[in-house]
Amino acid sequence: IHSRFVDGNVLEDGFQLDEACGPLLAAAAYAARTRDLAFLRGRRAALDGLEDGLLARRDAAAGLFSTIEDSQDEFIAEPFFTYANVLVWRTLRDLAGLRAALGERSRAASLRRLAVRLRAAVLRHCVAAGPSGRMFCVATDLKRPRFADVPPGSLLTLPRLGFVREDDPVFVRTMRWLHSTGYPYANAGTPYGLPGSYRLASTTCWSVADHLRLKAHRDRARTILLGSSWNAGIVSEGIDPRTGEGFAAGGAFAAAAGYVAHAVYEVYGRR
Repeated sequence: IHSRFVDGNVLEDGFQLDEACGPLLAAAAYAARTRDLAFLRGRRAALDGLEDGLLARRDAAAGLFSTIEDSQDEFIAEPFFTYANVLVWRTLRDLAGLRAALGERSRAASLRRLAVRLRAAVLRHCVAAGPSGRMFCVATDLKRPRFADVPPGSLLTLPRLGFVREDDPVFVRTMRWLHSTGYPYANAGTPYGLPGSYRLASTTCWSVADHLRLKAHRDRARTILLGSSWNAGIVSEGIDPRTGEGFAAGGAFAAAAGYVAHAVYEVYGRR
């Protein structure tokens, strides 16, 4: 479920595939950092339930995982959201490592095989002839791929997730189109412009962070990051692509600030 009140009642309904990955990615990252397997052994029932819930979203015929909402909390017509399926692929790989560490070798091997099949399915169904040649679509119903982007779950993250290299020709063509005047929400030609979406048409903090992680776009993202006022110095969800001023809506956005801070640390904080 997308979001709930603090007492557990549903605030906004709708299944989001990327949110189903979140706890599993966190558990695998925790185990890799701390080696605290006892914590996870004590919560194996919860881990099993989360994994089973994720695997239940697999469409056997397509080989892809379905969602109801995209990563900007909007219901979408196409059930197969590219970014979220790549995130599932990464989750399966990380989860396989966790299962192996827990001594569950057979389960780990099964997850690895499923990840291999999922990657092949993404490349088969989520890459299609688009405005810039063969490129990644944002989502598909297996008949009509839709070409766009969703900043909170952007196609820009595919190299960071390890799915493709930054210089992969399909990825390069996708990036070229998203930054072109052919994409209605590209914000092309503006001093603080990065690709947005129909819901978040301005430059978003998500896009700044994701561009910062790409070598080819790092300098521009850094210029925008340092040049924008954001929300009196506090990261907000979006900035005006012409002025760099932060919008009142989505201001002082804690999750957004954490995402940007993590990207800054990944790029500049480590040695």
